[in-house]
Amino acid sequence: MEERQWEIAEKLRDLERREDEIHSMTVRFRRKEEEEDNVLYHALSQLDEMYESCPEGDVELRQLIEEQRYRLNEVRNRKAEFAEEFAMRVNEERRNLDTEREGLMQEMKEAHEEGGKWQ
Repeated sequence: MEERQWEIAEKLRDLERREDEIHSMTVRFRRKEEEEDNVLYHALSQLDEMYESCPEGDVELRQLIEEQRYRLNEVRNRKAEFAEEFAMRVNEERRNLDTEREGLMQEMKEAHEEGGKWQ
């Protein structure tokens, strides 16, 4: 193989490694998000139970529970925003890798046409 073909092959291997890294990172992120979502759901459910069992006359306690629910919902909303941003960045990176792969495939084709057969 001529030098150019070796370089293209190495770039393709590097591209595959980067794709694998993105995939692994995405899987870890989704697992962690699911775990955190379960914790938030459980905490909100417990607060709902506490609110329901709280005497109606205990305004101060009910207010504290409502404040905690509000805070947890804020965390959940921020997590959703972050997850959306994460997904957009991952998709952008995947598009960039696809574009890079197309360019490398074109280079490979040109190298093959210029230098004989591609091995």
